[in-house]
Amino acid sequence: MFLTPVFWIPENLPGRAKYILWNPFAQMLDLLRTPLMGGVAHAHSWWGILGWTAVTVVAATLVFAKYRRRVVYWL
Repeated sequence: MFLTPVFWIPENLPGRAKYILWNPFAQMLDLLRTPLMGGVAHAHSWWGILGWTAVTVVAATLVFAKYRRRVVYWL
């Protein structure tokens, strides 16, 4: 929770701590919070979330392809 901008604003970070904004949850919060506060979300947040979505869809597809026959037993 402290590594995502829940309790703090990303603009208050020092220059060397900007790597925290690569956290996918920080990007999700930025996409949610910025329009609610009257701003426009940054393009890097959109590209970051699209990238993380693509990575997780590929990973989920690979896991499902490997374990598809056993999913019935897990339900």
